Amino acid sequence: MARSFAYLITFLALVGLLAFGGCSGADYASGCQSDADCSGQKCHAGACVQCKTDGDCGGNVCTACNNHQCVKVANCCGTDADCGSGRRCWNVAGTKRGKCGSAR
Repeated sequence: MARSFAYLITFLALVGLLAFGGCSGADYASGCQSDADCSGQKCHAGACVQCKTDGDCGGNVCTACNNHQCVKVANCCGTDADCGSGRRCWNVAGTKRGKCGSAR
């Protein structure tokens, strides 16, 4: 009986420490509170991510933020040099991105 009582007291003491001592869940539940917590990345919903918008991806017109990762946009170009031999960069209306296509 004395041993059971000692276990109960120890258990209650640990529960008390976890509930009332130590870090509060509100302060440390997430990995970040702001972009400053993320070492060059962005804070989104408590997690450090590579990007939140296309502008976070370095300003290259052919790089976009997709699911918080900077990715190259397929068949995208900024100049003819991006398209390879015999191809041309054609403007896409309403965007800053071009699309590689035939030179003729």
